[in-house]
Amino acid sequence: MTNALVLLQAGEGLVNPLPLPEWAFFAIPFLILVGLLLTVQLIGRTHPHS
Repeated sequence: MTNALVLLQAGEGLVNPLPLPEWAFFAIPFLILVGLLLTVQLIGRTHPHS
């Protein structure tokens, strides 16, 4: 924790250790959530409600 604070105070950005671009950190969870939403909708359509 103190290392991260020292880096922030020094004005250096934290290095991304993963080989992914920044947009991937938003796109991957978005696609997972859309897939889960479509799965729930499909299950809701195919099963009777009462």
